[in-house]
Amino acid sequence: APGWGCPSVPVDVLRTLGMQAGRDGVSVTAGICPQRPGTEAPDFAFRVDNSTQLSAPTRQLFPDGSFPEDFSVLATVRARRGGQAFLLSIYDERGVQQLGVEIGLSPVFLYEDQAGRPAPELYPVFRRVNLADGRWHRVALAVEGTNVSLLVDCHLIATLPLERGPQPLVSTEGVTIFGARLLDEEVFEGDVQQLLIVADPEAAHSYCHLYMPDCDQPLLYPLLAPFPEEVSTQTGKGKKLGGPLGASTLPDTPQGCCQASWGELPGALTPVFLSPPASRRAARSPRPPHVGRARRERGRASARARARRKGTRSCWSSTRPRRPPSQPAR
Repeated sequence: APGWGCPSVPVDVLRTLGMQAGRDGVSVTAGICPQRPGTEAPDFAFRVDNSTQLSAPTRQLFPDGSFPEDFSVLATVRARRGGQAFLLSIYDERGVQQLGVEIGLSPVFLYEDQAGRPAPELYPVFRRVNLADGRWHRVALAVEGTNVSLLVDCHLIATLPLERGPQPLVSTEGVTIFGARLLDEEVFEGDVQQLLIVADPEAAHSYCHLYMPDCDQPLLYPLLAPFPEEVSTQTGKGKKLGGPLGASTLPDTPQGCCQASWGELPGALTPVFLSPPASRRAARSPRPPHVGRARRERGRASARARARRKGTRSCWSSTRPRRPPSQPAR
C-alpha cells in the first residue's frame, strides 16, 4: 500500500489465546471476503458461541512486560444480531478490568489506568453506532493521549475524550479474556476473523489498507490457520518456517518496508497461510480417470511385446524371475 509505510508488528490475540477449530465450541466459517486475488478459497473466520471460553495471562501477549501507552485495537467481526458483549477484556492482578472492547449497540470502550482514571461514568460511549447488526465490520480503535477514535469499515465515526492520567499504565500481570467479562452473563457470539493489538495508534487509520484490505487486494498480514495441520505456503512466496502450528510461511517484506520480518521480532507471531480444509480440497481436486482391468492388461501385454523386440525386460515384469541363460527365448 504505497504511502502507508511499513505496518507495525501486531499482537495476535486469537493466536495467543489458542483459538482453533474444535476447541470450546469454536468452528470454522467463511470470512469477510469470498475470494481474494491469487487464491480460490475464501477468507476464513472462527465462529464462537456461548460455550467459548478463552483466556491467557496477559504477559503471554506482551512478553516484554509492558502494555503500550498509545495503541490500536483492530478487529474484523460479525456479531450476532442484537448481541451486546465484550469482545476483549484485560484485567490486572487485582481483578480490576483495565481495558474492554464492547461489540453491540452504542458500544463502550472501557479503559482504566493504574490510578482508576477515568471513572466508569466517563468511559467513552459511541452512541448511535451498531456493531451487532449481523454484518461483517472492520472495527478499529485508536488510543492516543487523552483521546480514543473509533473507525468502522474504513470510516472515522467519532473521536471522544479519554480522561486518563499522565503516564497511564495497563498491567500485564493479570489475565486477558476473549468474548466476555468476569461475572457477566453476556458473551460474544458470532464470527471473528482477526483481533490484533498494535503499539501504534496510526494502525487504526491504516487498518483497511494494511491489515485487512478490501477483497480485491491480497492480504499483507497473513491469517492464522484454523487447524494446526492445515498450513501451506503460497506458490513462490516466502519460505517455510518451523512454528507452534507446524509449517508456516514468512511473507515477503513489502516494498519500501523495514527488513525485520513478522516472525523475527521478540514475542511476534509466526504467520501462517490458510490451506483449505481437506473436504473442500478433495471436492475441488478432480479424481484421476479410472483405468479398467482389461485396459491395464492390454498395456502390460504391449509393453512386454516391445521389450521382447528390443531384447530388454519390461518394467511390468520387473518383479518376475529372470529366465536362466541356458533356456532359449521363445
